[in-house]
Amino acid sequence: MGFHCELARCFWGDCISTMVKGRRCDRAKRKCYGGNPALEAERLALEASLKNAKVDLARAQARVNLLQGELDNFNPEDVLVEVTLDNDDVFKWRAVLEGPSDTPYENGKFHVTLTMSENYPFTPPKVEFKTRIFHCNINTNGHVCLNILKPRHEKDGAWKEALGVEQVLLSIRALLCEPNPDDPLMASVASLFIFNKPEHDRRARLWTQRFAM
Repeated sequence: MGFHCELARCFWGDCISTMVKGRRCDRAKRKCYGGNPALEAERLALEASLKNAKVDLARAQARVNLLQGELDNFNPEDVLVEVTLDNDDVFKWRAVLEGPSDTPYENGKFHVTLTMSENYPFTPPKVEFKTRIFHCNINTNGHVCLNILKPRHEKDGAWKEALGVEQVLLSIRALLCEPNPDDPLMASVASLFIFNKPEHDRRARLWTQRFAM
């Protein structure tokens, strides 16, 4: 009996065909590709790629939902002036930290960016100060030395998946209240903090007035 297969489309391994006498699509695939091992191998590779792409898409959507939930449930209290997304990108946050009272950073408004990688929450956010600050744990490039911003496989790394962005910002504000000169990014600032704290505080206040007000 005659058999005719008109292949209408083959996209990512989906075979949409018009068939005569009720033959199944999988049989049509074997007839269309079976005579050419290279095409059959390509079809299988495309099917595997599609499956992996669907898994990656599901994981990405889960990360988006997680971060959107963090943003929706964020409770700034007195810690932040505002939290916004950078160009509506849920993986890039902008925050404005209010300088804690009774510190050299009081009344300052410090702009901070947080960037979450594709592996968040299994890796910590990347945090960067956009406002200059005189602090032994924050260098001139805005990088922050804080143990919860380090993955656990790194020395002193204390990041945990359950922490979240809010806890990161709370920890940074705590660092403004209590600098850690034992683990500095700015050795000269740490030395001044230890051996001449009044001068350290004077310079920190001056920088706050100059750059954060």
